Amino acid sequence: MRKTTQNGLSGRSAITLLLIILISVFLIYSYSQGQVRNEQDLISKTSNALEKTRSYRFEMYSNLSMMNENFQIIRAEGQVDVVDHKMYQSIILQNHSIETVVINDQAYYRENNGLWQTEKLDGAEKFNEMLSEQHTILASAENATMSREGDVWRLEVIPKPEKVLEQMGSMGIDTSGIELKSFVTRYWIEAGTYHISEIESVTNAEMNFMGLNTPIELKSTILLSDYNYKISLEAPVTLNL
Repeated sequence: MRKTTQNGLSGRSAITLLLIILISVFLIYSYSQGQVRNEQDLISKTSNALEKTRSYRFEMYSNLSMMNENFQIIRAEGQVDVVDHKMYQSIILQNHSIETVVINDQAYYRENNGLWQTEKLDGAEKFNEMLSEQHTILASAENATMSREGDVWRLEVIPKPEKVLEQMGSMGIDTSGIELKSFVTRYWIEAGTYHISEIESVTNAEMNFMGLNTPIELKSTILLSDYNYKISLEAPVTLNL
């Protein structure tokens, strides 16, 4: 004789129903979290993760190669709290260091470990500038290709030429005499969260150097980590003059 539960189902039927529910939940979760059928799916999920980012840490390195020599143009690190409008950034640019702390609409900065100075900001557009730029590059990406490396997606895109020139200009490079030859941006994206862990941009070009067309290569690497962790950041002490 079958044992019947209080709602009238037999024990075997109840177990079968429970299994169906569990399988359905698993399939819905798998579809929403893990279905990456093509490059546009991956770009869409990555862009969505960028939009939901509350905070992150970053490191950045840019190197310029020309005439068989390699120069480090910029090295930077910092942390950004997009929601609470806080940011810390340390930059070394050609042996010149700049530290910046931003809290709401107040910016604090110092050069070469000198005295802190302060000024008001007009807006908070720079809080998410780094991720916003990547969002724009992904949205306008051309000839994207992807591959899977364990728990990480690797996405390769061809950004628009004007975005490449903007990036070079932001590093202090005079782009007026530069002819772009090739450029590519590669992303390493965590498969579970679609958070970007590394960005590598490689640009090959020719520039007029002392009257000669000289090949150059600009390679930039950005490492992103500690997404959505709480950031503790206080305003530095400034000298009132």
